[in-house]
Amino acid sequence: MPPFKHLTIEEARTLNRNGLLPRIEAEQAYWPGRIERGLTQWDSADYLTFRRIKDVAADAAGIIADGPAQLRGLPGDEGYMTQPLGERGGL
Repeated sequence: MPPFKHLTIEEARTLNRNGLLPRIEAEQAYWPGRIERGLTQWDSADYLTFRRIKDVAADAAGIIADGPAQLRGLPGDEGYMTQPLGERGGL
């Protein structure tokens, strides 16, 4: 089996949230088993990178800020899901 391809900051900067979601889900499924078997120093670095990407992609503050507009039927932040993370900052 080929080694798991971890997300990198550089790659995440080029993807939007729609493109990142399946990659984040796959990597999130990978880590519990890897952690159970024990992490190397390289695993730890990859895991911390993944957590950083996941936290930026989730952007709870952005969701909270945009929520009231959407509840009132206003368009909100149209680029939230479609604009690459590198263009939105944070990574």
